[in-house]
Amino acid sequence: MKINQRIALGIYIGLSLLFFMYTGLKITASIDSKKAQNLPVEAQAIISEKIIYLEVPKTPSEKAKGLMYRKFLHLNTGMLFTFNPPQEVKFWMKNCLMHLDIIFLKNGRVKAIAHNAPPCLAELCVVYSSKNPVTHVIEIRGGRAMELGLAVGDEIDIIINNE
Repeated sequence: MKINQRIALGIYIGLSLLFFMYTGLKITASIDSKKAQNLPVEAQAIISEKIIYLEVPKTPSEKAKGLMYRKFLHLNTGMLFTFNPPQEVKFWMKNCLMHLDIIFLKNGRVKAIAHNAPPCLAELCVVYSSKNPVTHVIEIRGGRAMELGLAVGDEIDIIINNE
């Protein structure tokens, strides 16, 4: 696939994901919409000398579902979303059942953190924006970023398996 085609595909997927997240439309797929997804751990982030094991959604439906319907997240686990090319992204807590920290990164540097974002089971939910282009977003258990002393400007090493 040529680079221009890959960029166009990335933009299409990113815009589609934002559209679904923003409008609240449900993506119909072969996933039970009331069941949490459990994806393989395919990346690690090193935050304050702790290894955080990350699931990596790849398809638009996996990305849109994220950590929805999860009742629990282990201490050093989370989810990694990648964006290529870098772009402003918006996340919400629709159908999440636990508080999450949403960490927005560009090239490994923390650009913003939404601390302890609360669950939202309503039709309209608060939207958390990166406000600037980012390359990654990490979601971890609510309050964990503060426990780790993570702040805007800090660097996080991300290791993606098979890259």
